[in-house]
Amino acid sequence: MNPIPAIALAALAALAGCASLSHQADDSFLRTKEFAAQGQPDAQLDLARMYANPAGSPQTRGMQPDAVQAAKWCIIAQARQQPTPAALARGPTCQQILTSLPSDAVAAGMVEADEWVEGTVPAAGG
Repeated sequence: MNPIPAIALAALAALAGCASLSHQADDSFLRTKEFAAQGQPDAQLDLARMYANPAGSPQTRGMQPDAVQAAKWCIIAQARQQPTPAALARGPTCQQILTSLPSDAVAAGMVEADEWVEGTVPAAGG
């Protein structure tokens, strides 16, 4: 048996698995942002946490808090499907984050969340 085809098949199988990657709690900020943009609610919640309290995450220490982005990603995370129990157990919930933010930041986050959702949902009939 020629080992080359077996190696090639193993490599293809590994690459196929890459298409179904999912967010992990220790992902970098940019990777979390990518998964959040792909619609993964756990990543969306973790991204909201990173924006709300960057000092609380090793991936975002040194960043300034961004209440509008924190609100945006909380609202998006709650809009479609809830984060998993494991993600919820890692820190504050979206409700806790939203109630800790200034009301004007939450209002601005709602606008940005609506714009993001509109930009990611295919148009009807198109």
